[in-house]
Amino acid sequence: MDTYKKVPVEATAVAIIEDRAESTVRRQMFNGVMHFSVIDVVALLTESPNPANYWKVLKSRLKSEGSEIVTECNQLKMVAADGKMRRTDCADTQTLLRLIQSIPSPKAEPVKLWLAKVGARVVTASLGSATLATETRPALPAEHAPALDWAAYHRAMAALYEKAASIEATLAEHTDQLGELHTRVGGIEEGLRLLVERLGPTTLSPEHLATVKRLAKRLHEKTGAGYAAIYYDLNQHFHVSKLEQLPADRWAEVVDWFARRIDPRDEL
Repeated sequence: MDTYKKVPVEATAVAIIEDRAESTVRRQMFNGVMHFSVIDVVALLTESPNPANYWKVLKSRLKSEGSEIVTECNQLKMVAADGKMRRTDCADTQTLLRLIQSIPSPKAEPVKLWLAKVGARVVTASLGSATLATETRPALPAEHAPALDWAAYHRAMAALYEKAASIEATLAEHTDQLGELHTRVGGIEEGLRLLVERLGPTTLSPEHLATVKRLAKRLHEKTGAGYAAIYYDLNQHFHVSKLEQLPADRWAEVVDWFARRIDPRDEL
């Protein structure tokens, strides 16, 4: 019987968004750095029927706010929908990551990861090429050199390419590790958030609750107020529904609440 591992829905959604980015976001090298079409990224994040207008409005707002992000975009010629080369706003990875912060979208994180992966591929390729370019290449034997000289040359070239491939593999492994670390950190942050929400604020200890009841008895004896009325007013003041929910970090306020209702000349 074949076994399989079910892929989480979230992972599938991320993969779909990254695939869309790979196929729809235009990009090209400029001054040795990969640049991406800003309008294409906006379209991917917002699914706006008019991403060009969305970017126009966003760009105007950023300028009015004094943001320098817009000035870091470059006008590059790219193939437009009509098949012609037209100039469009483009930005490198760093600038795009800053721009994405201004666009509310649940797709932001997958797009950030995709940008990082593309950047990693560019770095890997450039480092691999640099290795081949900077390493000392073996001298090319003369055309009629002995076969042993040619064999030595090919062995040296093979070793050079193996070294470049090893560097590329190491960089790819590091990229995967960074992606995995990013996922783990996100999961830990979400887990902590849920845990904090579930636990809620620390409430009064049994000893503190006993003191509250003792103070309520004092207040009842002093004023004749019923216990139900005392506890109701106390809970209303601290925005809780029952005594057990009174927050521990406001214990001093709880004591003060009673002190202001019991004769201050008496010790609590």
